[in-house]
Amino acid sequence: MTKTEQRRFIRELVASVRGDILESVAKMPAEWDGVELRQYIADKFADCVIKSMMHRRRRRDYDNTIIVTNL
Repeated sequence: MTKTEQRRFIRELVASVRGDILESVAKMPAEWDGVELRQYIADKFADCVIKSMMHRRRRRDYDNTIIVTNL
């Protein structure tokens, strides 16, 4: 993926999750504050990962890259 494609992918993914979250605001309990909202946001992003789980070797390579490049 080129850097431009990476940026586009990130923008589109974040915009999609953001849209889903904002559509759900009307259904959220009024007593939810930053704690519940942060968890809900994390869960929505986690849903994206579950659908495209990495194979073991690819995950190991990914984890190594995160450590080595200090991402």
